[in-house]
Amino acid sequence: MSLALLRTELTLLYRDSTAFTTAVALPIVIGGLWALNDPPIGQGIAAMAVLQLQLMLAFTLHCLGVMVLAARRERGVLRRWRASTASDTAILIGTLGVPAGLAIVQALALTGATAWLWDAVPARPELVLAGVVGGVLVLLGWTVLVAAFTRSSEHSMITTLPVILLLVFSTSFALSRPLVGLDLAVLALPGGPSTQLMRMAWDADAATAPALLSAGGACLAHALLALGAARARFRWTPQHRAAHGGRAARRSASTSVSS
Repeated sequence: MSLALLRTELTLLYRDSTAFTTAVALPIVIGGLWALNDPPIGQGIAAMAVLQLQLMLAFTLHCLGVMVLAARRERGVLRRWRASTASDTAILIGTLGVPAGLAIVQALALTGATAWLWDAVPARPELVLAGVVGGVLVLLGWTVLVAAFTRSSEHSMITTLPVILLLVFSTSFALSRPLVGLDLAVLALPGGPSTQLMRMAWDADAATAPALLSAGGACLAHALLALGAARARFRWTPQHRAAHGGRAARRSASTSVSS
């Protein structure tokens, strides 16, 4: 069922010009503009690469994911899918699998472009993938949670801003801190652990076993917290229909009492 939903989402993404621009064109433009500038000096290359990767996740996964969930709920698609044999998990995987997959592919492509243009090849390329996957897991929870408060796809342009700003702040704060040692302030921020994993890809000496375990564990903890909150708050039916159903139920109850 999830594979069928993934194919459907790919087709819908291609047909939706707004979603396609958000997911594909905008990240490419941002990465291209940075690539045209002079490369940073020394460790600044790794910092710029990590910031690009986090922004790629913010636009491709979070913005697109909230937009898609809000649009599918507004049109009653989620409600129809939920009436089928598919589980809630399968529906969410099928719906958000395309943005998550695109984010990972674009992040790896951006890393390759950075290495080619600026001659900054990561010493531990697998940690780039680990950091991107960790960021995806955390943002998936935040995406579903923010979608719970998003009335329409147009409204997503506003509701996604707090998470984007939080991610930028988390990344900037983590980049300003030393990479050695256990930094609880960095690990406590949603974007901090994934930033640390990505940084260690370019600074292999800091990629010790305790550092990797703490960053990976913090990513998992942030993901579980966000997913738990999202599960408690997410709505599958449009807000106006839910309100109408609630009013209808109250009218029916009052009629029964009066009779």
